[in-house]
Amino acid sequence: MFPSQKKSILLTSLLSVLALVWAASAAPLNNQTDPKLNQWTEDLADPHFSVREKATHELWKLGNAALPKLRKLADSEDPEQATRARELVRKIEMGVFPDSDPELLAIVERYSEARPSEKSKLLAELQSRKAWKQMLMLYQGETHEGVRRHHQSTLQRIAVYAARELLTREKPEEALEMLELAPDGPLSMLALAEFHRTHGTLDAELEKASKLEGDRAAQWRIALYRAAGKVEQALAETDADKQPFLHAGLAALNGDPLPWLQLRASNWEEEDRRSRNHTLSIYARLASDRWNSNSMDFSDLDKLVSIQEKRSSRYRHMARSALFMLGEHRTAEQSLVKDAPIKAAFYYQIQEEVDKVLELLAHTPQKPCTKEWVSLQFDNLGEDGFRDLEDSKQALSLCLMAGFLENRGLHDLALECFREPTIAFGDKDRAAFLDFMMRLYHQSGSYLPSPLLATRIASDWAGEDDKRWSLLIDTFWSGDDDSHEWWKLLAELDPETTRAERLESVMVILRHVPNQGRQRQRWLDLAWKHYQDLEEGQEKQSVLMRLINLAFNTGDVELSRKVWPLIPEDYSSNYIWRQQIAHLSARDDWDAVSELLVERIDEVEQGEGGSVHAEIHAYAATSMRRAGRLEEARHHDHMADLLCLGDSRKAMQIAMAYAFGGDHARSREWWERAALTADPGSSDFSAITLAYAESILMEPSHWRRVAALNELAACESIENSYYENDVPYAEMKLRLKADVYRALSILKKDRKTAIAILAKCHENHMTDGVLADFFFPVLRVAGLQEQHNQWFDASWEKLTRVIELFPDSANTCNAAGWFASRAQRELKAAEGIQKRALELSPDQAAYLDTMAEIHFAKGNREEALRWSNKAIFHAPVDTELRRQYHHFANDPLPRP
Repeated sequence: MFPSQKKSILLTSLLSVLALVWAASAAPLNNQTDPKLNQWTEDLADPHFSVREKATHELWKLGNAALPKLRKLADSEDPEQATRARELVRKIEMGVFPDSDPELLAIVERYSEARPSEKSKLLAELQSRKAWKQMLMLYQGETHEGVRRHHQSTLQRIAVYAARELLTREKPEEALEMLELAPDGPLSMLALAEFHRTHGTLDAELEKASKLEGDRAAQWRIALYRAAGKVEQALAETDADKQPFLHAGLAALNGDPLPWLQLRASNWEEEDRRSRNHTLSIYARLASDRWNSNSMDFSDLDKLVSIQEKRSSRYRHMARSALFMLGEHRTAEQSLVKDAPIKAAFYYQIQEEVDKVLELLAHTPQKPCTKEWVSLQFDNLGEDGFRDLEDSKQALSLCLMAGFLENRGLHDLALECFREPTIAFGDKDRAAFLDFMMRLYHQSGSYLPSPLLATRIASDWAGEDDKRWSLLIDTFWSGDDDSHEWWKLLAELDPETTRAERLESVMVILRHVPNQGRQRQRWLDLAWKHYQDLEEGQEKQSVLMRLINLAFNTGDVELSRKVWPLIPEDYSSNYIWRQQIAHLSARDDWDAVSELLVERIDEVEQGEGGSVHAEIHAYAATSMRRAGRLEEARHHDHMADLLCLGDSRKAMQIAMAYAFGGDHARSREWWERAALTADPGSSDFSAITLAYAESILMEPSHWRRVAALNELAACESIENSYYENDVPYAEMKLRLKADVYRALSILKKDRKTAIAILAKCHENHMTDGVLADFFFPVLRVAGLQEQHNQWFDASWEKLTRVIELFPDSANTCNAAGWFASRAQRELKAAEGIQKRALELSPDQAAYLDTMAEIHFAKGNREEALRWSNKAIFHAPVDTELRRQYHHFANDPLPRP
């Protein structure tokens, strides 16, 4: 059914607009009521007032059954009869009857006479009463354009919400009624189109819509095509001038980012003129050039280089970020070294360019740091100390060096170089010292954290001074109640432990520093025995709550297994349900997960109205399927599908729910639906479409689409990334994927260009773990085994050289293991290296997952699953780890 025209008319003429919509809902007349109905309609014109009043009341009670007759009388020559008929039509269509709440009736009556300024208040009162139908009907008859514009989007959302409630209560006809009454707009049209899809009437609606004309007809067809998953047909209906973002977004979903890039270039030109900076529009033009021909206009590229060299610091950051985002890393790096050498050192640290890091810090790999260098930095520190790192080269250098040494496993050298100079600095300037400790303890975008070094130096500085310890604890854990509570509890568990040992132990328990030597388990065993020994009471309950919170906050599935039976009922019901089902499912207790979700669904349905969120049904479906409860699973699949109603965010949540249960086929379908229904003009469009692109990375037929969506996301990120960082680290991954998949999409028709693009991608990200995530597997799918081996060898050589220099660098060891496992090369050496990474950080879920990947690459599925399960036990809410587990369980083993 094509949505009703919804033209603005006087409220008293509402019946003429809604006749078609409501005709279908009119109750059929039966033989018993028909004679009375005729008499009562005649009595509306009776000369006696009491007879007219009685007839009016009886017809009102009949409701929908009287509507056809009353509509005919609305144009009666008898003015009294016509007036009363029109009034009855209005009330019945409004859903107001003699037994309705008198206050509801009064609000509806007041609305027709209210001034525009009063109508919002009346609508709000109706909303508080959940009088959805009355709100929608009043909006239908609203004539004031300002009121209509102000409430249009709200009424669209209300119509969809009301439809969900009615669908939950198994009233699809009434749900359809609400959607057809909704104001025009993409949200309501998509919801109506999705209703038709889930009820099997989508093809019929498309057939009807194909015969309609006009802009609104085109909008309705676009909604229907999007619901049907027909991107090309929806794109053909869009008007690039009138709907620029929708047209450009659908084009990207169809594998062409150029309309989006051109739209952004045009939009940004005006902004560039105002700011006298042309970075944004230049970026969009150059990105278009790269997509078209893999070459760029050198005059535009020269402009970016010129901007980054000559303009203000803000403009330099913008231009440098644009260069990084265009894949021009070497040019951008030169600028970064010149403009911000310490930040350049941080950048090179991430790239495993250890020689360049230490060169910028005036050291070498053979002698990474000295006590004299640390003292010199403190001596030259400005008055603001560590309060604003951006303004102090010395403060940045100290933070970066501390982080570098800790990251590379040089703990003894770090303490040797930093201890005395830092404590001496603390004796001179206590406030600045505490700022420094906080900087080392907490991670920042400008340096690496070094919490272990901070803990040890801080303890030495505090010594036996109670006041210093109090200041130190407040500095580390301001606003962190859990850390404070564990600090106090450890003193009870082992009074002989020094405060220095206790401080480091709290860091280990909360997983802020690696758990070497099973130190964490010792304390948990003591805490558990302490809990068991306590008498029932408040103190025992307090210790239990410490353990429960620790289990959930640190993702400790073994601990949650122990405390789960003891969780108080009120705590369990109020805690975040995603945490609960994550821990239960990590233990493979899918029946318990299913029951928990059924309870939650029942609570909502038995409450005061409202519909269960669609994604909870999806979680229930995938959990029940894992538990073997297939019939129940199908019911919840259906409910998730019904209740989504074209909401892209809900579709996204449903996709994540299915991935949670390992149902990646359904998850991918929902990611596609989320992408098709997402609003291209919204802030979350690129995030949703990127997630969809991730779900189709390994499918050659979709590679151009993956490239286009990453190109779009890169374009969107450029506007904001450069305001925060000198190097847009996260955003550079978008450029990498856009280029890799663009190259693969042109491989057959232009092999030389494609391989050149891939070579540059590898060069720019040679040791970056994100490259290994997908680069080597997809090269094998594309048949580029020679290049695959050549590029892996280059990465492996670089990583193993760093490991030779710094054998206790856990991150580098893990990176090497990950590269080898994803490339299925050097697996024996990789396993040995990965064992070292796990010795250094045994509870790190990512490292455990890498070991699982190594075993899978070796063809040992059983060992891969064992290690993968360990990883999930340390990070049960990490959806990527769950995806990995199902990859190990279900995908074919690599061929020898």
